[in-house]
Amino acid sequence: STDAAGNTGNSADATVTTPPCPDFIVSDEFDGTALRTDRWAFVDPRGDSSLSIGSGQAAMSVPAGIAHDLWTTSRTAPRLLQAAPNKNFEVEVKFDTAVGVQYQLQGLVVHQSHDDLLRIETHWEGSTRKLFVAALAGGSATILHSTPLTGPAPAYLRLRRAGDQWTLMRSADGSTWTATSFTHPLAVTALGPFVGNSGSPPPAFEGRVDYFREITDRTPPVQSSIVSRSR
Repeated sequence: STDAAGNTGNSADATVTTPPCPDFIVSDEFDGTALRTDRWAFVDPRGDSSLSIGSGQAAMSVPAGIAHDLWTTSRTAPRLLQAAPNKNFEVEVKFDTAVGVQYQLQGLVVHQSHDDLLRIETHWEGSTRKLFVAALAGGSATILHSTPLTGPAPAYLRLRRAGDQWTLMRSADGSTWTATSFTHPLAVTALGPFVGNSGSPPPAFEGRVDYFREITDRTPPVQSSIVSRSR
């Protein structure tokens, strides 16, 4: 399975080949000392980001002063991508970091192609964190959800797909969840965690991923609230 990532308008697209597409999504605890290249491709469109594996984490870093984003004219955020079947799924990612400076961002990206993807994240905007979902379709970006967050930083993000229906769940402790739903058509080819930055000037940021898991237990988590939105 092949995927592409780059910066349209600023640099040539970088074509990235992910490992062969399995029949299922593969979990990773990042317990080793090197990236499992049979599972992941590290996409670094600008060539200035870093990845390290150690202490049970995958750490991705971006430098200050230049944006690493996923938007209409930019696909420059570094990310870990694994090929995925175009089926229903549920995945969970746990971050050991929290965004705290405008605009640091971390979350999940789901690819159909270079120009068609979902970005699902928390980022810092103004004086607060936000839960943010945007879709790129044909290279044009649309905001699907944007909500200020209060209380502890959400360390856990879950994403469930059922056809064109998506449910995003967030949690600070892995036990109590708040859910948001939206509708968006996408033929999934790859997915995984990403980090980034934007703004003037973009701040440095290191996002540390504790784990990435496919959730096979479809028992709904305890939810404190749910908001439904359609594209």
